[in-house]
Amino acid sequence: EMVAAGGRAVAVRTDVSSESDFRALIGAAVDAFGRLDVLHNNAAALGRTAIGGDDRVEDLSVEVWDRTLAINARSVMLGCKHAIPRMLEAG
Repeated sequence: EMVAAGGRAVAVRTDVSSESDFRALIGAAVDAFGRLDVLHNNAAALGRTAIGGDDRVEDLSVEVWDRTLAINARSVMLGCKHAIPRMLEAG
């Protein structure tokens, strides 16, 4: 729909908890559009696969906890880490 309306869009499959994936995502945006002006850092793990779906903490696995934090918290840091230098380059 965006392209049909005259806009441009690029899709990049990304695991936002992976630093190399986030670096590639930011690079793809800069390659496609020439610069980076803004980051909308909006990924989140929700539902039963995240934090066990409101299960009791004593039933929660460490693996689910770690994965949820990697997506919900680490990804924000990674986005900022790799986007801010590109935004500063763009002025």
